[in-house]
Amino acid sequence: MKQSKPCIFCGAYGNQSKEHFYPAWLAEFIESGKVHNVATLVTQLGAGPKEVTERYRRQGHLISKTLRVVCRPCNNGWMSQLESAVKPLLVIAVTGQERTLEIPDITLLAQWVCLKTMISEHADSELASTPAADRRAFYEARAIPGYYRIYLGAQSTQSVTWLYRHSSTISLSSTVQPPLLDGLSRNVQTVTFILGRLVFHVLAARVSGFELDRDLCYPGLQKIWPMPPSPVSTAELRALDSSQLALVRESFETYLAYQRPRFVDNVI
Repeated sequence: MKQSKPCIFCGAYGNQSKEHFYPAWLAEFIESGKVHNVATLVTQLGAGPKEVTERYRRQGHLISKTLRVVCRPCNNGWMSQLESAVKPLLVIAVTGQERTLEIPDITLLAQWVCLKTMISEHADSELASTPAADRRAFYEARAIPGYYRIYLGAQSTQSVTWLYRHSSTISLSSTVQPPLLDGLSRNVQTVTFILGRLVFHVLAARVSGFELDRDLCYPGLQKIWPMPPSPVSTAELRALDSSQLALVRESFETYLAYQRPRFVDNVI
């Protein structure tokens, strides 16, 4: 009999549950016939110049997308509590209402985005890049990894839900082996997804001295993690069109093509 995989958060085996990427209750706020898309991009490993070796695109309704990667106690316990707490903010995202996000709001939203990022990684666990210790810390204390950079924006396309993930292994030396931790094969990821009017973009690089948030610029996006110095008004977010969204979601792919980074000696 095939052994079940452990919960990606608490590590328990068995009693797995199907976790929706977007909460199922959002369906009541979304018009039928709206555009939904799932897209995942993967780059090769190795010390040579980076090239796109695999690209997956699947049409589908993201409200119904589920992943069997968490246990029922986690799904029905702390994860459900987090999604209940963030629900008013997600309704605002879908309905297009405007709101000034205060520090508690930003914290909740950043934690929810972190949760969805970690879940999305495990659509293919071979391509996950957040170490188990960091997922455990999030499970125990909602601690967002220190190398996560989370951005918020607005968008004006016809899509209402949309997901794009890019994972890779990078470094700055051509002579050392991949700088990996905990048996993972990836050390950098970007995840971009939309929900209604809002855009969420995550940049997570476990590479020492490699500050991608300094090298990559996202015009129109507001960094919400680490915490901004003041509240964020959704009314003041500039709506990105489809071409501007493409620049955001493919920013790391473009960076790899021009900068051609190689392996580094250690990761953080």
